[in-house]
Amino acid sequence: MSPSRSNGAFVFLIAASIAVGQLGVSLYLPAIPGIGSDLNISPSLMALTLTVYFAGFAFFNLFSGPFSDAMGRRFMILRGLEVYGMGTLLCAMATDITMLLAGRTLQAFGAGVAPVVGKAMIQDASSEDRTVILMGWLGAAISITPAVAPFIGGIITEHLRWQWTFWALLIFNAVVWLLNFSLLKETLPSPATRRIPVIS
Repeated sequence: MSPSRSNGAFVFLIAASIAVGQLGVSLYLPAIPGIGSDLNISPSLMALTLTVYFAGFAFFNLFSGPFSDAMGRRFMILRGLEVYGMGTLLCAMATDITMLLAGRTLQAFGAGVAPVVGKAMIQDASSEDRTVILMGWLGAAISITPAVAPFIGGIITEHLRWQWTFWALLIFNAVVWLLNFSLLKETLPSPATRRIPVIS
């Protein structure tokens, strides 16, 4: 694989991992009225599902970097996607506000991994000049998700029940996990190797 193709695939994996968390914010927004009506949840409590997500995301951002230093970047990316998947499943099966908030909290913890660890991986695997370029690619890639997610969520909500916004998230999360499991390599420098391949 050529260096340019390798870099592109690497950035795609990181961008897709970050996009999972971004979709957790906005894909379900069009479904909020339906969720509130179906589960008999007041608008103020439904708003809490967003607050919990943002708070959990910000909280776990603080720990993702140190954990990845201790346990490895790839390990943390995969574990973050797994925690996110468990939270998404809980949301899809929610029958009350407690289950929904618990699921949103798990989603937030999982989503808080990729933005921090993914950027650390780019820094691990690239020279200083190349890091700037790859970060630019990453920023351009992840800027698309918040714009299109509510539109996609609206289509899902219009044709299917609100649970499908979370089932769609779970499917996308599973695909991203499989791609990372198959292609993503550890980038944390070791005394013996300053830089290692990031795509097989």
